[in-house]
Amino acid sequence: MAPLPDPLPPPRVDARAAQRRVLATGGLLAAQAPWRAFTASGRLLHLQVAVGLAAVALLVVFLLAYGAALAAPQLALLAAPLAAANTAAGVAVARHLGRVPPAPVDPHVQAALSARARREQARRIAAVDPALARDLRIGRPDLPHGYDDGGLVDLNAVPTSVLEAELGWSAQDAARVVRLREELGGFGHVAEAAALAGVPQRAVDRVVDRLVCVGDVVVPSGAWSPSPRSARTRRSAS
Repeated sequence: MAPLPDPLPPPRVDARAAQRRVLATGGLLAAQAPWRAFTASGRLLHLQVAVGLAAVALLVVFLLAYGAALAAPQLALLAAPLAAANTAAGVAVARHLGRVPPAPVDPHVQAALSARARREQARRIAAVDPALARDLRIGRPDLPHGYDDGGLVDLNAVPTSVLEAELGWSAQDAARVVRLREELGGFGHVAEAAALAGVPQRAVDRVVDRLVCVGDVVVPSGAWSPSPRSARTRRSAS
């Protein structure tokens, strides 16, 4: 019976190489926080800090790898304290960046977002409670009112002058909207008003966020027919 072969010797672990990997990983992680701050803010200072921390991490690896080869083993002794200082600096930078308040929002952007939110709120009121919407004069920039609707324009109520001044529509388009509104008793939806009056789609898309149709009966989107007769019939039935 043949003798059993000797078991394979355990793999040799290069302790110095493992140490280099640990220190390099720690140094690169230290540079992660300022790098993320740079990608978010674009500030050159954050980039400089990230590059500096990463450079120190690479220097530590170099000292461990080539200190002995350069006949200067004392250089390798600097690797551990240098890596510790680099990691501590990275932690301090990360804590500082966590305390830095976010950049202020541009006032123009904030005003536009606030107006959009007010328009959405006013549009919900008009859809759920048209009587309240009329009391608040939602969509009536031609009348004095205390409620801020974010600049909505009610196609069922405003005169031609408002359609021209507030929406930039031509006098012909504004006149057709008012004339059809009087003939039909009002519009059920913004798309209905634009289609029946023949307002150019480009002119509608430019101000669609400001349009609303306040009426007695809420007509769901898509439930109207681009026919004056069908619109008149629906209005008379309601």
